[in-house]
Amino acid sequence: MRRNLRFVIERLYMGMLSLYPSRFRANFGDELQDIFLRVVDETEGAENGELLTIYFHELKSLAVSIVRERWHEWQSLRKIAAENSMHAVDIYQNGRVSMSMIKTPDWPWILRWTFLTTAAILAGWLLKAPFTALLLFLHNLGAKIGILSGVSGETLELVGFFCGFALSYATSQWLMLRKHLPRARSWFLGTGIGLLVAGILIGMVISISNNLIAIPSWGKYVFLPLIGAIVGIAQWMVLRKVLKNAIWIVVIDMLAAGSILLSGRSITSYLESIIILILPGLITGTGIWMLLKQSQPSIAEKERELNTAATERRTKKWFWVLAGLVSLIPLFFAFCWFHATSQIELAKNKGIYATAEEAVIALNSQGWGGAQVVKIENVRASPNRWDGSQPHVWFGGGRVYLDRVPEGWDRTQYLSGSYYIHVREGWVHVPEGAFPEFIGWIMELYDLEGVNEWIEENKI
Repeated sequence: MRRNLRFVIERLYMGMLSLYPSRFRANFGDELQDIFLRVVDETEGAENGELLTIYFHELKSLAVSIVRERWHEWQSLRKIAAENSMHAVDIYQNGRVSMSMIKTPDWPWILRWTFLTTAAILAGWLLKAPFTALLLFLHNLGAKIGILSGVSGETLELVGFFCGFALSYATSQWLMLRKHLPRARSWFLGTGIGLLVAGILIGMVISISNNLIAIPSWGKYVFLPLIGAIVGIAQWMVLRKVLKNAIWIVVIDMLAAGSILLSGRSITSYLESIIILILPGLITGTGIWMLLKQSQPSIAEKERELNTAATERRTKKWFWVLAGLVSLIPLFFAFCWFHATSQIELAKNKGIYATAEEAVIALNSQGWGGAQVVKIENVRASPNRWDGSQPHVWFGGGRVYLDRVPEGWDRTQYLSGSYYIHVREGWVHVPEGAFPEFIGWIMELYDLEGVNEWIEENKI
């Protein structure tokens, strides 16, 4: 048994060594293997308990070391990938690298941008109420302490809408640009601040007029392009060192904001409202997509290199996934052996009997719940499977009579039933929770306790 245990532990240890990163394994794999074999050789005279403790300690230390080295390897690869991605495609401006594009957006990107921008407009409208309530609270608080007063409710609602719209609009654009622009968070801040500034300025104009109706009908022809210009200038400040011809973002934003003027004095149909909601996103998405495209001079070859590198990374990833799945096979069989041998040892420690019937009587002779066993009748035991497979795994039981009702029960007799397995010395009881049929299969696989010889001798 000690020889078999050592063989399994050595195979398990060697298999676990293969889980180290290749770099670490090449440098230290042989050294770790030699140290482990020396430790195993020094345990030849150790007792079984001490031997198992040493094996467990070595395997546990190896597993912790593997996880630690894998973490370091992942961190290193992540850092390298980040550095490579930031220099994957260089864009030159004034003779020096100004930015690096991670990935060129394809044309469906415009559709996704349009959808998210439309959703952002609706989300901004939904966020108007909570932001307006917050602004109203701050206004009332300022009025009490004498630092703010005289702001109309319509102005607060307008600024509240711009607060909600700035949050949703900037977030949607950041989600679309974070893979295409370095430091995309600057875009989020620039867009959000631009919208807030535009909203506050327009709110101040309305507040000064002191009457929303007093704003002339041509006011929207001024306000909407002004909003686009302010947001465009804020975004241009982010893009001016990143993209060529970044100044066009101001024109794009003014056109997007001005597209709302197509609605006329009022929106009279659902179709018209949908078109008005879609146009700003479609215009900004197309414009930014064109700016990103124009800012990439002759990058076709570099894109092919990036695609090739990505393919190689995916291939390597799937290789390691497959290797991990394959490594589960020896681990499974090692687990099977450990489970069966440990459960059998526990069962033998509780009692070994000449026949399965004796094991049934011994198991059920002990009282419980304050009651004592009076007699056991109809004791039976037979192979668990009718097809003749696993003849060393039996199911046995009988009717047990008690001298009184046990605690928590309502009768003095019951039918018992459990599993019994044949080992070298005789029969042992294995509870159902230990999966006795699974143990029986493992015993045949490894010929544990000489079960195959016993089957052959009894011609079963």
